[in-house]
Amino acid sequence: MLIMLAGLAAAEEPESYQVGAGDVLEVQVYQEETLSAKYTINDDGSFEMPLLGRVEASGNSVRELSEQLAADLGSSYLVNPQVSVRVDVYSSQPVRVLGSINQPGVIYLTGPTTLQELLANAGGVKSNKSAQELLITNEWDSTAAQRTVHLGRLLENGEGNILLKGGDVVYVSEGQTVTVSGEVDKPGLVSFSDGMTVTEAIAQAGGAAKTANLRKVTITRGSARIPVNVKRILNDKAEDVVLERDDQLFLRESIW
Repeated sequence: MLIMLAGLAAAEEPESYQVGAGDVLEVQVYQEETLSAKYTINDDGSFEMPLLGRVEASGNSVRELSEQLAADLGSSYLVNPQVSVRVDVYSSQPVRVLGSINQPGVIYLTGPTTLQELLANAGGVKSNKSAQELLITNEWDSTAAQRTVHLGRLLENGEGNILLKGGDVVYVSEGQTVTVSGEVDKPGLVSFSDGMTVTEAIAQAGGAAKTANLRKVTITRGSARIPVNVKRILNDKAEDVVLERDDQLFLRESIW
């Protein structure tokens, strides 16, 4: 279930933040109570304000919008108006964080935000050794290429610590796996690590069932089918077979 998370904390209002649809602005005009209020930016990127009517807001920074309002009010209505704008509710730049994360959900950017900051604000990555990489896409931009960031290198030295933008989806991969199916106690995905062998994968899947035909185990690797005689491996008559990421291991049932 998605959790709506608070935006990243900031020491002061980020004046470079570009406002957008859904944001709630708090506008203060010095000594003008009728103009000082909270305004929600509509889907078309504008809001309605007394005296000025429709105000185009989307794409402007907080600083730019303050200057724009002061100029518009000063041109026809007020003498040297003093205007300040701050964002009361951030809603226009959502980033979704999913997968092996402690608090999956939606985080609204409040300014320049890195991948490391996002993970920290989402409670950090789960304590799961199989979590290996981050997959980043953008649901607003169908032409944007998927980016992959290695989790270990990101946490160790900041490699791949990119700035995020609205519409990004960050998926914390559950990690590298192989599939073990058929006559095992717990069929399904098991965590893969370099050097993993067939017997190790079977052990991770709870072990072979009594009904398994260990002489005719099959590895599916792409379009290839690789037969493995696990019985001979267990009897030290053959070497264990090293698996590759995404291999599919199948133990068929014995026919008596």
